[in-house]
Amino acid sequence: MARRLRPGENPARPLAQRMRGLAAILESDPRAPPTWEAALVLLGSIQGELSQPGSGITRKSRGITSHLAGLGTKRRAKQLHQASAPGEPPAPDISELRRSFGLEVRAPFLRVGTPLPQAPALDRGAVIARTALRKDGTVTNYVIVIAPRPFMEPAYLKARPDMRIAAAVALEAMGERILVLGGD
Repeated sequence: MARRLRPGENPARPLAQRMRGLAAILESDPRAPPTWEAALVLLGSIQGELSQPGSGITRKSRGITSHLAGLGTKRRAKQLHQASAPGEPPAPDISELRRSFGLEVRAPFLRVGTPLPQAPALDRGAVIARTALRKDGTVTNYVIVIAPRPFMEPAYLKARPDMRIAAAVALEAMGERILVLGGD
């Protein structure tokens, strides 16, 4: 039950004090439910983006490395893989990128990300210079161009409304009532 305001009392003051208290909780603990719930929504959205089949060229799957084969995973070296076209999210082959995403707590932050070095190159595109030593002893220089296959920003844009709702529900569960507004 809301209490009645006294004459001359500023109605925004109690709300501002409660919001400062909530901000202090959220800044001090990255595992606070609102932060955690929003991060889980974003993680699910990223993994959803990385689960879409590709519409690019079809080629033989690169298979899996021998250290993964020993762990009981399916060998795919002879199967076909539908790659992604530039501009769409990377198509899953062995789903290494999708499985690598997770949550990392480094106070005062909660990070949604992947340790794989190829993730930024796939997301934003890259130009990589390489040098190869051939069997006959000659050295060959070549360049690999990776067209952008964005998945982080589209996943964030799709997840943003649900992240707000998840955070609001978690805040309400913490005992604070808030108003979820649309837009930024």
